[in-house]
Amino acid sequence: MDKLTPAQMWQACVKSMLYGWTRLGGAPRPTVEQWKYAVIVGSLLLLGGNGGVVWGEQQVPSGIAALIIATVPLWMALIAWATGARPRPQPLEWLGLILGFTGILWLISPSLASVSGAINSYYLIVVLAAISWAWGSIYSRKANWPDSAWLAIGMQMLAGGLACLGASILLGEAGRLDLNEVTMQSWLAFGYLVLFGSLVGYSAYIWLLKNADPLWVSTYAYVNPVVAVLLGWFWAGEELNSSKLTGAVLVLAAVVLISIERNRKKTVKSV
Repeated sequence: MDKLTPAQMWQACVKSMLYGWTRLGGAPRPTVEQWKYAVIVGSLLLLGGNGGVVWGEQQVPSGIAALIIATVPLWMALIAWATGARPRPQPLEWLGLILGFTGILWLISPSLASVSGAINSYYLIVVLAAISWAWGSIYSRKANWPDSAWLAIGMQMLAGGLACLGASILLGEAGRLDLNEVTMQSWLAFGYLVLFGSLVGYSAYIWLLKNADPLWVSTYAYVNPVVAVLLGWFWAGEELNSSKLTGAVLVLAAVVLISIERNRKKTVKSV
């Protein structure tokens, strides 16, 4: 986590600028209630979700982490049902949920059997990160946001960025920060995350959550795990074996089944 601390600091600055830019553009001052929603959603998505993945990937291979995060649609289906946001899952959706959680266990069981309890906790952190992201996504749907979508996004990013920075300071990372030790590769990765991960990717995700069914929005999980596993194998030398492929098939099949059921329900309603 040490090398990520400069990125956390600079991202907080970028997010502040996004918020300031929208305010200077004439967006009205957010209410206290809107800031409350921004803190909750920003913390769930950026601190719990993204921060949990970053923390977990200290020990969890990126391909495995991406496959675990691919269960976000499954968690969203369960949370939406538990909170009354959608009806009880149908048989096809239950099958998808069972396949998804079987896939998670399949993916992490070899590691859990061969590594220490301390490393096992990192796998649990990634699972909790997926739950946090799913919860934040569902919660954001009922939040009272400003009329300006950019202002709402800027508020979430600012609140979440400050939450990440605060957690970093509490963990003592500020005292271990040495900018001279940050490599050019790290700075380039940071620039990519700021531009495409935050300003483009996160903004698009939040806009879609407001304008589309959150379970459909979460189907980005179809592509991300496949890309992550292949890149991890090609660039980082991570192992690509039959166990990983089996777990990947189970997880992706689960997501597909849930999405098929959602599409079937909408088709029936429209007839």
